[in-house]
Amino acid sequence: MVFDETTAWPDGFDTFRITPARLRSLPPVRLRTYEELAVQPAPVETGSPAEAE
Repeated sequence: MVFDETTAWPDGFDTFRITPARLRSLPPVRLRTYEELAVQPAPVETGSPAEAE
């Protein structure tokens, strides 16, 4: 059920009896820097596959 301050309730409806179906606890939000969120460049491979053998 979704409602807000503009919801029109029927006469005699007790809104204090409305309770959430279940409460969820969410982990705290951690602020991140741009560097943490930016896509990191792929590592540059040096040498050829033949040199690795």
